[in-house]
Amino acid sequence: MWADAELWSDVQKRIEDAVKQRQEAVVVTTEIQEELLEEMGVEAKFGISCLGKVNAVYKDDRELMLRFYTFVTKEELACDEAELGSHAFQLKMQQFERIQDQVCSNPCRPCIIKQSQLEVK
Repeated sequence: MWADAELWSDVQKRIEDAVKQRQEAVVVTTEIQEELLEEMGVEAKFGISCLGKVNAVYKDDRELMLRFYTFVTKEELACDEAELGSHAFQLKMQQFERIQDQVCSNPCRPCIIKQSQLEVK
């Protein structure tokens, strides 16, 4: 959904602006989701309620679940960056990457979402 770099930049800016105005980042991301759903012809409240059911309805569709959680992760990262600030966010990401490297290098526990899947294209 946020594959377009310009759209991603706009999303990040909106979240940052909201955090600066002491609004909850999740409120802004929900508004953005509603806008995207409306643009796709889906009534916003209905679409949001369906997002909460993706886990149960599509649990056996590995590709869809991977894409969905990649989307969720991008959203969470945008919120974290806005709330923490650039420096603290970078430190958190470095720590995450160290942990991910340890998990992904463990042959008993393969990594499901690779870092390259989280990057904005």
